[in-house]
Amino acid sequence: MNKYTEVTFELFEDAIRALYGQVRMNSTRVIAMERGMLKGDDGSRRTDRSSSGSRTRDPTQTQYFCANMLYGKIRQEWFGLTTGEQEAIQLQVELLIQRIRSGSLRSPNPLPSRPCPFSNVDYPIYLAYSFAPIVLKRICMAMTALSLATDGGCARCVTDCTQLVSSLVDVHVSLELLTSLVDDTDDARKDALVLEITDASAVVFPFVARLFDTQQLSSDVLRLNGLTCLRVWIKAAGFSLAKLYSNMPAVFQALLQALHHPQTAPGPVKEVVVCALILSDALEINEYPPATSKDAATAALLSTLLSCQPTIQYYLLHDAQVAHAITTLISTLGEAELDWLVLGSPDALAFSDLVV
Repeated sequence: MNKYTEVTFELFEDAIRALYGQVRMNSTRVIAMERGMLKGDDGSRRTDRSSSGSRTRDPTQTQYFCANMLYGKIRQEWFGLTTGEQEAIQLQVELLIQRIRSGSLRSPNPLPSRPCPFSNVDYPIYLAYSFAPIVLKRICMAMTALSLATDGGCARCVTDCTQLVSSLVDVHVSLELLTSLVDDTDDARKDALVLEITDASAVVFPFVARLFDTQQLSSDVLRLNGLTCLRVWIKAAGFSLAKLYSNMPAVFQALLQALHHPQTAPGPVKEVVVCALILSDALEINEYPPATSKDAATAALLSTLLSCQPTIQYYLLHDAQVAHAITTLISTLGEAELDWLVLGSPDALAFSDLVV
């Protein structure tokens, strides 16, 4: 008889709440729960699976714990598993992603429209994507950890993400997966995957550009996700400002447009911050020989910064986070174009005044 079969979902959920300090719990029950989870037997696996379909009022904490544990185990223990175990786990994670895309995990119980405690996303959007954003991100990180651990997994993940976009949920999941694919890698793994990432970027950048061109990123949440995805791929694949200007003109103009008007809506991260950081990162990419569109791209950015000085002044007075991002962009542009500044043209002098 299996000694851990008494571990139920209710006991598992109580343990999670105890870890978050919400309830007191008998230490013996906590130990039993931990043993059941670490044992990894059929009972604990049933516990993990049931958590994704729990109908408790707000299962986010439990789901996040499960997703985080799955991600951690994959990162730390994947290569110690047998081939059969790896295939079984990969199948289950892929099935979970498919069910999220299809909406089959959507909660049947409507919740009041109030801010989700784990993000700035309202509950109706949160329910449409099956999980709270913080949980979905962790699930996607687990999936991309699997992809990076298998031969050709990076290319397969990119192909799946850029082809499966029949709904807004597909777009959301694809952007989360693509972001995790290059953002959640340590330096050693990035060095090993640099060629794969560079090759994959030839598919990713046109995909992101197409999303902006077709207005599929019309919601604030999706647009911010798209910009975040673009930023991590620019850093990982070495996409210069000139390439951004010539290969993704609509995106480039959207980045510049975000600098013109103050964004006052509340939120943990404003779109203008990500836009400024994207431009800064692209400026730091050096191409040899320089692209022919480099001067035009730099001139467009310079003109924008000079024309939106009132907005920059507003951020300096009222929003330290945005002000830091924009001053980073200004200083990066100054460092990248130091020779031009020394020549002392009228625009260079005007930019020098802006820097001061």
